[in-house]
Amino acid sequence: MWRSEGIQLGGIRSARGVFGNWFDQDMENKRGSAGPTAFWKVRDDIVTNGTD
Repeated sequence: MWRSEGIQLGGIRSARGVFGNWFDQDMENKRGSAGPTAFWKVRDDIVTNGTD
């Protein structure tokens, strides 16, 4: 089980992104894949049929 928390930089539809951290419930596992995360906007269009 895991959880993610983050904050969005900028306003709605901002390209500045979201920065945060995600956590693994298994704290004993030192090799777990929990850690810092970052997401940012690539483009405004929405692909509806799976192709560009």
